[in-house]
Amino acid sequence: MRKFLTILLIILLITAAAVVAMRLNGGLAEMFSTGPDYDEELYKAYREAEVRGDYTAMNAAFEENMNKTGVSFFEEDYDPTHGGLIYTYDYSASSGAKKKINGRLYIVTKDLDQNAQTVGENDFFALDRRTAADPEYIVMNSYLAGTDGVIRALCQRLLEHEELYPTDWERTLESMVSEWKMHNMAYAMGYKTDHSQHVNLNNADEDTDWLMRAVEELT
Repeated sequence: MRKFLTILLIILLITAAAVVAMRLNGGLAEMFSTGPDYDEELYKAYREAEVRGDYTAMNAAFEENMNKTGVSFFEEDYDPTHGGLIYTYDYSASSGAKKKINGRLYIVTKDLDQNAQTVGENDFFALDRRTAADPEYIVMNSYLAGTDGVIRALCQRLLEHEELYPTDWERTLESMVSEWKMHNMAYAMGYKTDHSQHVNLNNADEDTDWLMRAVEELT
């Protein structure tokens, strides 16, 4: 009987010790826990941008966090287009004396508030209206593209987007570049600046002789 009680006491002591150890380990784990593995400051920046509808800042915060930690803010896959509202393309172009101009082209829908976005001085928005009766992109403030290289690089990105997401929009690179440069020339001359400020690259203008068009406009 005494032996039985001794064994029982040992079992109880071992069980109690195990419970205490588990609680201690849990307490230590909680004490030394550092919270989420992602960067909390960048997550805060993401949420603040989300409140104001700033998708470019949201994507920037997410990208920086992934580069820094490799751990996503979310369990599900991240969609940088936010349901097709905004597509982001980097571009690079020469600007004389071997200087490079780097920026981004954002292809967006009419539902996105362009004014709410955080952008750089070499960034452009192209409004996607390729489902219109006369399919087109409208490049906003296109007059700010000051070199042939930038214009070509941006037009190339528009063509690449069309390849990825095909529609009935159909333009050629040289035709778009010519139209864009003519718009820039008109804006520089102060001619119909409310119209020439932006360039609409629509199907109907593909075969336009822009030199003849300019002569007709000015005479």
